[in-house]
Amino acid sequence: MADDVGARYMEDLNSLMGANMGKYSTLKRRQSKSHLARKDTSTRTEISGKSSLVSEHSVAHEEGSRPPPNGVAAQRRCSILWLRNDLRVHDHEVLCRANSESASMVPVFCFDPRDFGKTSSGFDKTGPYRAKFLIECVADLRKHLKQLGSDLVIRIGRPEEVLPQLVRETGAEAVMSHAEITVEEVQSEEDVRSALKEHDAELKLLWGSTLYHLDDLPFRLENMPSTYGAFRASVQDKVSVRTALKTPSELKGFPTGSNIEVGDIPTLQSLGLSSSSAQEQQEEPAAAITGCVNSLAMNQVEKNKATTETAVNWLVFELLWRDFFRFISKKYGTMHQQKEQQTRQPLPCA
Repeated sequence: MADDVGARYMEDLNSLMGANMGKYSTLKRRQSKSHLARKDTSTRTEISGKSSLVSEHSVAHEEGSRPPPNGVAAQRRCSILWLRNDLRVHDHEVLCRANSESASMVPVFCFDPRDFGKTSSGFDKTGPYRAKFLIECVADLRKHLKQLGSDLVIRIGRPEEVLPQLVRETGAEAVMSHAEITVEEVQSEEDVRSALKEHDAELKLLWGSTLYHLDDLPFRLENMPSTYGAFRASVQDKVSVRTALKTPSELKGFPTGSNIEVGDIPTLQSLGLSSSSAQEQQEEPAAAITGCVNSLAMNQVEKNKATTETAVNWLVFELLWRDFFRFISKKYGTMHQQKEQQTRQPLPCA
């Protein structure tokens, strides 16, 4: 259906552009002069309160700083889907948005070497069991993406280096991903955002990974209760859980004519870990950690199979704990960032 709507939109727009080419040219000249005279006022919108979409260059792109691809202003030529802790195709808002808003899409997963090093105490940041499960999740995700007409690009490297390289190879105008909340992940987002500026591309972040959406909370994030009991009382049975998004029936492919090497799935050895210590074991609870199963799906499945309310209540109880920790981390992480920004501001001249 999305393809049919896009085709009709292209026909209507091409007709309109043909009939009003003179007006369009005049408008472009005015925008060009305005762009030269106007200082770049693009600002990064922090994900908080009632805003879930981050777009650093949204002003420039909305005003047509680059020509519409193939005459279609409503679609980007290409979007890169940066997958991290959301290794699934069901109920995936970023995937659905990238697929519907772009003429082509390139899903990518980065095995960041920094995630497989040692902590300051000498422990593995990612142990062999978790790494083995992650590799299996990536392999499963690639299989499902292929079934939908796409594929998964796999790289071993830092995202701030890998993603700009893919932007150069594909001509992508945006990198889309789910937002994270902890220090290292947020810093990675900032590094990617800075690196993409040099290629006139933007980083778009959407909120995900919680049972209750950030935008639906009955309080502003800075006013969030600091205890689990108060948080639970504020949301449970008072805030509606959003309906899970359906898996797209078909995904956009890679850009036409591109020769992107999809890459191989790494082994434990290539990640610097020992395969002998990663014995076979069942790791179903870890599926939620890597995002293979999301909160909404777990909630719905448990409701469907439970014979009593006890199982449902137990699962919701655990998911609420997970929500609480993510929101509280976001709350104090945001406050810390704001405090640092205020500290960096220059003092007014005497």
